[in-house]
Order: sequence, then C-alpha cells, then structure tokens
Amino acid sequence: MNSNDLLKSHGLRVTAQRSLIINIFQDFGYAVSNKDILDKLPKDFDRVTLYRTLKSFEDKGLLHVIPDPEGEAKYALCNHDHTHAHGHDHSHAHFKCTQCHKVICLPDHHEPQVKIPSGYTLDKVIALATGTCDQCS
Repeated sequence: MNSNDLLKSHGLRVTAQRSLIINIFQDFGYAVSNKDILDKLPKDFDRVTLYRTLKSFEDKGLLHVIPDPEGEAKYALCNHDHTHAHGHDHSHAHFKCTQCHKVICLPDHHEPQVKIPSGYTLDKVIALATGTCDQCS
C-alpha cells in the first residue's frame, strides 16, 4: 500500500512530511530508532514534527513502539493483514540481532502467556528474543 493510502486508511491527513516518514519506514523494512529516521530526513526537518508524527502514528495504530533494553526505543510499521482470524494485534514477539542490532517483528508468534497475580490486570506483554540474524550468521 502506498504511503498516502496507508495514512488515509488510518484516518490521518496526508502531508508531505507524513508521507516521507512512511516511505522511510517502508524502505527500512524493520524496526528503526528515532535517530535512524532522522538520518534519512532532510537536515532541516524539525525534530518536534518527527516526534509528533511518530506519536500520532502510534495513536492511530499505524506503528508500534518496541522498548529496547539498551534504552533506545524502536518503531515499526504495523502489519495490517486483516485476513488474519484475530485481526490486528501489537502484542507479538520481536527479535533483535546482537551483531547488527536490527529489530524485526515476529508476527507468526503470538503473545507469550504470562500468569499474573489475582487482582492484577494485564495490558500487554513485550517479548524480545535476541540472537544473530540471517544476515550476520
């Protein structure tokens, strides 16, 4: 799906900045950091605009945030394959390569089952597997 259609399908107004950011995500094809995105944007691109854009994309379900144990969050476009029986879900595992630090979504793996104490409410589980990717092996 092209960037304009993707934005419209999530109820977002199409702007040149938003389209550019979507195209950057699509070019990478895996989860990226704020710095990765900034490095691909024109040097005069406003950082506040980037932050607000990423936040609006997250709020509208266009992307999700993957916390990184090293402290830098990664952002990934969501796979909106609505043919899946369970619909769209952000609760899935991720894989981080310890060599190149690339983070990918593992969409075929469902949220790990976690038992929580009585009276607690579980919102989501963030699972991060680490190892070596196919390119670094």
